[in-house]
Amino acid sequence: MGVRSCVFQETKRTSFDVAFIKLLCPKKFDQFMFVSSIGNLGGLCTVWVGSAFSGDLVCSESFALGVRFTCLRSGAIWSLFNIYGPCSGPNRTVFVTWLRSLVIPDDADWLLVGDFNFIRAPDNMNRGAAMCRICCCSMILFVNNRLLSYQSRVGPIR
Repeated sequence: MGVRSCVFQETKRTSFDVAFIKLLCPKKFDQFMFVSSIGNLGGLCTVWVGSAFSGDLVCSESFALGVRFTCLRSGAIWSLFNIYGPCSGPNRTVFVTWLRSLVIPDDADWLLVGDFNFIRAPDNMNRGAAMCRICCCSMILFVNNRLLSYQSRVGPIR
């Protein structure tokens, strides 16, 4: 069946149009939603094949773009959250509060993808041991409390 959606984080763009999407993706990708960057920070874009899915906006924050997809062939519904978590400051607190308050129904199909800017183990820290413990605990608690599967992945899925 092939790839039918893709996400981009930290785009550093204030706007998108179909012409720009065509530079990034194959021509069958013709639908998109985006969150503008704030100056040179952030920016999110979710792109999909319009002949495969319809998409409805679920959430639009500086750190998250949520789209609920409906498969045009089967009618199946699933949600994709494109996330780029702030590294520090007050926006980090807002992001963590938002993340912890997510309500994910047991019978819903969801994907939360992106860069959460959390670390899962002390060996990938660069902010000191105290920050490492806080970040590790926050992410582990989030995943475990929601019985989620954590997948660490770099690069394309083959």
